[in-house]
Amino acid sequence: AVQHGHLKGKLLACDTNPAHLVPAASEFDFLQGPTAHDASFVDDMIAAFSSRNIDAFYPIHDAEIAAASEARAEFAAHGIKVMAPEASIISLVRDKLQMAERLTQQTVPNPKTWPLSDTVWQGEPLHVKPRTGVGSKGATCIDDAATLVRHKSRPEAAHEIAQPYVP
Repeated sequence: AVQHGHLKGKLLACDTNPAHLVPAASEFDFLQGPTAHDASFVDDMIAAFSSRNIDAFYPIHDAEIAAASEARAEFAAHGIKVMAPEASIISLVRDKLQMAERLTQQTVPNPKTWPLSDTVWQGEPLHVKPRTGVGSKGATCIDDAATLVRHKSRPEAAHEIAQPYVP
């Protein structure tokens, strides 16, 4: 909880960037921590929170949410509540193919999505991207059969999806 508004408490802003690059560092207690992909992430966060008597962790970046959720029991053992969905939910929403399949099963409109490996050129442009990830990293448009063949031959193609391209 933060001191602003009606809630009482303490807010610790954490970022992988140094304090001078983080606006929250000037307003709140600040910790420059490791990335969620770092092997020490969970232990470092537990140590930092414990030393500051912080009892709740609200991760905001997708990798942090996943790492914290997977380590929920470790945080709980130190009296720290992870305020994030369960790991199984995180896994579902981070996998674009699984999420599209679940949405389709629930009759929620979503773009037709299939594994790139199952793609056969039909004469229409395709949007191809990794099954996981954020920020359109690795996304591309394929607009001819030769490009599709080359794209499918790359090792990372096994972890990519295709969707109809919508300009």
